[in-house]
Amino acid sequence: GEIARVYRAEVEGKIKAAPVAIKVPKKPVQNALVLHEQEVLEEVKHAALPVLSDRFELEDGRVASVFEFVDGLDLQELRSMAAYRHGIQPHFHIGWFLERLLGVLGALHKKMVIHGNLQPKHLLIKRMSSTVLDHAVILIDFCWARYNPTEFDRIKIFTHHYSAPEIKRGAPPLPGMDIYSLGKCAVY
Repeated sequence: GEIARVYRAEVEGKIKAAPVAIKVPKKPVQNALVLHEQEVLEEVKHAALPVLSDRFELEDGRVASVFEFVDGLDLQELRSMAAYRHGIQPHFHIGWFLERLLGVLGALHKKMVIHGNLQPKHLLIKRMSSTVLDHAVILIDFCWARYNPTEFDRIKIFTHHYSAPEIKRGAPPLPGMDIYSLGKCAVY
């Protein structure tokens, strides 16, 4: 991603080593964004959100987040698969995809969280096996999210193809910004 790298690792000490995802900022100056993501995910729990299981600090001062590993594809990867080689996604897939993401966005917005950076690489579709998708969606990357936003808050990142125009204009965070970005992801 823009601010961090995510590594797959195994947790030792269990009967069967469990895979985890470890998110580490590229530079210590980006710790605040990773810590912010940890705070948001501690406040809001949902089956379609990453599960933060631990955190630690590296010798160079960077903070790391440990998440339960999600075996899946992001929407960018799904689109590049052979079945989607022309960029056309069957309406059936878009339907279940939107249904699940609207549900998680509704839960986030009810808890006063605006994601603010929805884009295809932040939407994971779980796998049941190497060739079969589960139809469960996980929304990731809450570094730029706003929790209990005020009229003075702003989303501090703008992704040209997916961000709502209001973000570029500097408007306060609103749920409609996430809905706009989800629509852009659906036609991606």
